Order: sequence, then structure tokens, then C-alpha cells
Amino acid sequence: MSATILNRRTVMKTAALATTAIAAPFVHGVFAAGKLSCGFWDHWVPTATAPLEQLCREWAAKEKVDITVDFITSNGDKDLLTVAAEGQAKSGHDILQIISWYATGQAENLEPVDDVVSAIVAQNGNPSKAAGYLGKSDGHWIAVPTGYGSTISPPCARIDLMKQFVGLDVTKMYPAGAPPDQQLADNWTWDFFLTAAEKCFKAGYPFGMPMSTTPDAVNWVGTMFAAHGVRLVDEDGNITVNSDATRQVLEWFKKAVPFFPPTVFAWNDASNNKALISGQSALIMNSPSRRRGRRADMTRESIASGASGTSQPIRPQPRASWRICRRARRSSGSSMPAKATTCRRLPSSMISPSGPRRNPPRARSTIFRQRERRSSR
Repeated sequence: MSATILNRRTVMKTAALATTAIAAPFVHGVFAAGKLSCGFWDHWVPTATAPLEQLCREWAAKEKVDITVDFITSNGDKDLLTVAAEGQAKSGHDILQIISWYATGQAENLEPVDDVVSAIVAQNGNPSKAAGYLGKSDGHWIAVPTGYGSTISPPCARIDLMKQFVGLDVTKMYPAGAPPDQQLADNWTWDFFLTAAEKCFKAGYPFGMPMSTTPDAVNWVGTMFAAHGVRLVDEDGNITVNSDATRQVLEWFKKAVPFFPPTVFAWNDASNNKALISGQSALIMNSPSRRRGRRADMTRESIASGASGTSQPIRPQPRASWRICRRARRSSGSSMPAKATTCRRLPSSMISPSGPRRNPPRARSTIFRQRERRSSR
């Protein structure tokens, strides 16, 4: 039986082998933290999805996660069909973007994200009331409010047609780099809107106002209802539609709808954009970012904001937010991309490729200020 002679060389060799044996199982591979799949809305504006994908991949590289980023079209409601199919199958994407008011229908398939939202609120302030109403179920956050897919949709109007047929000089009402003309701005009410719609309709350029079930239709109709104090449902879920205010609004719509194109009941979210870009409509309500989609065909236009009965400021509408499926919550650190993609850098980076459409539905949405831009870098 041979004996091992303990000298400096054999001791160092033994120690090295022991260290290697212990350390080897803990060596990080390229994707040591596992896999994660995300499904987001595929925006129709070219390059608009690139900043979001870049943020996801930067986070994945840092955390050593093998990430898959899919962008799902809303054409033919494929995004909604994907949500329904994956909810029934209990499989699919770990993080999935769902249109605002569909969250509660999938609540049983979603992981509570109170901790994620709390961290975002601590940094950026409280989300809007609409985001809270749509993103909670049984007192818990089931969705993370985000600026991606959220929209500010003021009136976008043809300057020339509004001046020619309505007699309204939009550039005088809202001059560039100067305060608005208060008299003209105060006169921009829903009653004036109705008069303008009638004049443009008779001139052959009807307002492109969708009356279907898509987000663009819901946004502007809901804004009109809110401007007149109409509440269809209260905070406790009680039906409050039977009111004098509701009847007043419905009377307004009976007068206004005949001045819209007859096909507005079947419009999708691209129809109003096409109506304005093609020169068939004098006014729509949509984000200025629609210009990015077809810059070559763009007509001369301006943004006339404030078409409300009470001159209320237009706030970002939370069109969508991130949902984390229950199967993914603790397996791959899936809450971290939700935090990473709701930081201030996301809306800031979305401004250039898609225009001012991706504004976060939060109290401290000051990304347009130079000081905030510097602090978010």
C-alpha cells in the first residue's frame, strides 16, 4: 500500500481539485437563470416595437435569462384570441400583454403583482384611477400598468378643412410655442363639435369617429360620457346607467352619428387613421403617432385638444398592461421584466419611433421635461 507524501505540491494539488469539485456546479452558463417568454402587442407603426424588445434583451443579458419576445398582431383580434387560448390551455407565454378591460376575465390565470406595482409606485407615483380600476381584482393588482400601448387620443384635424368649412383657425386657437387663444379654446365644446361635424359632413369630409367596440371607439365615447357626468357603473359595481345625464348624451349621439361615415359601426383601430390620411375625413380622435405609419401619404394637419363639455385635460388612457401568468411567477424571475419595461426609460424611448403615444398612466408622467429626461438616463 503506497502512502501519499504530504508536501507543498501535493497539498496545493488536492486543494485545487477540491475547489474545482465544489465550484463546478455553481458556474453560471449563458442562460443560467432559465427561460422566459413574453407576448406583446405588435404596433402597426414601423420601429415602434424596437425599444421594448431592446429593453427586454438588455435585461435578459444582464440576468442571464434566455428570453423570447413575440409581438402579436391585433388584426383579426389575434391578440385577444391568444389570451383566451392560452388561458384555457394553461400554457403559453409567461408574460402577456392584455387590453385594459380584459384583465379581470383572466384573473384566475394571473399571478398577483402587488410587489411589482408597489415598487413602481414608489419610484414613479400612483397610477391613474383608470389603471387601478382595470388592473385590480379582489383588492390585488393582477396587472402592471405600462406606457406601451397606452394612448393620448386628442382630436387630430385637417387645418385647411376646419378653417374652410367650419371657420375655425386651429393655428390661432393653439399657436405653436404660445398659450392658446382662451376664447376659442373655451368655445371648443361638444356642442361646437356637433356643429363642426355637421358642416364637414355637408362638405363631404365627415368626422371619422368609430362607433364599434375597439379601443379607439371606447376611448372617445367614454370621454364624451365622462365630460357630461355619465357613469355607467360605480366603484362598487352598481349599474348607474339610468340617469338624466345618460339620456342627454344619447340625444347628442342621435344628432351626431348621422354626420359620421355610415361604416363607423364596423371600424377597427386603423379605420379612423386611414380616413384622415386618405383625405376623406376632416377630423379624428387618435394619437399623433398615426402619422409615423404612412409619412409619405400624410396630409397637412394639426392637433386640436380639449373637445369636452367641461374643458377637462386629456389624460393617458391605459390601453394595456403586463400580466404575469401563474405558472411563470416564481420559476424564472418573471416579475423583473415587468419592472424593467415600466421604468421611465420605456416611454422616453418610445417617443421617437412612434410619436407621443406611449405615455405612462402615472402621476409623475413628466417625460417631456428636459430635467426628467436627464434624470431617467
